[in-house]
Amino acid sequence: MAEKTQEQLRIVNQTNFPNNNTNFITPTRLREFNDDVIDSIATTADSASFAAEDINLQGQRDALVVSGSGVVIEEDGITQGTATTLNFAGAVTASVSAGTGLITIPTIAGTNGTSGTSGAAGVDGTNGTNGTSGNDGANGT
Repeated sequence: MAEKTQEQLRIVNQTNFPNNNTNFITPTRLREFNDDVIDSIATTADSASFAAEDINLQGQRDALVVSGSGVVIEEDGITQGTATTLNFAGAVTASVSAGTGLITIPTIAGTNGTSGTSGAAGVDGTNGTNGTSGNDGANGT
């Protein structure tokens, strides 16, 4: 028995099970087809990964801000409306890979501002006056 895609199963089904006017359908062919179908569907081992993905998708769904049948669009906190499709135009690019959206907004260099003016030079301070000399002390006896 082998795993088969849906299209492969359809072809085997049409080939092996025509109108049974000539008794072409046999129990052996029917059992082989049924075994291929059983081998091709998800197993109970897969159910844990399906359950984990379902929880992940529920979390992503719950994280969306949905209003009615779309997403609320705001600009600087002001509602612009509700959309079911987001169309990025101009230099903005958008893509989707493995269920993740990527929106790229290119950086645009600005022009340099003008230089400021220098301040005026300060005035030098005046010199302080010298102190007077002290008297010599008397000699000891």
